[in-house]
Amino acid sequence: MNSRLRRRCESELAPCPSRGGYFDDVGGKEVTSMKALSWTNFALGMWLIAAPFVLLYRGTQAALWDDVTVGLLIAAYSLWRALEIEQLIVGNWIVGALGLWALVSPFVLHFSNKTIAMRNNVIVGATVTIVTIWLAANPWRNHPQSR
Repeated sequence: MNSRLRRRCESELAPCPSRGGYFDDVGGKEVTSMKALSWTNFALGMWLIAAPFVLLYRGTQAALWDDVTVGLLIAAYSLWRALEIEQLIVGNWIVGALGLWALVSPFVLHFSNKTIAMRNNVIVGATVTIVTIWLAANPWRNHPQSR
């Protein structure tokens, strides 16, 4: 642990990896931990579950059931990763695939003419996919202090 991180950990209010905090220091840079990004995907999954009811999808059962099902799966796998119940590396890939599905599902299931549902799925799907790629691509995900 370098001196800057050690000083930050000495403060009780500062997040610290040794206390399960959300910051880690790799190469002199602070990076958001894997846990925080998993919580982000969890929140996006929960939004997908709520979106058909909040945004009032009308006239398309396909969008409603797709969002609720995909949202539940994204939320479940992301919660599994965020709570570190078990090392589920494949969970990131499943969440990434579900994010891609949310991105393309309006076009595959033919509800792209429902603007609100289509835009929501594209934005959430792209965000989940980008977060998952970030999780998979960064070497700090296996850093002992980030677990």
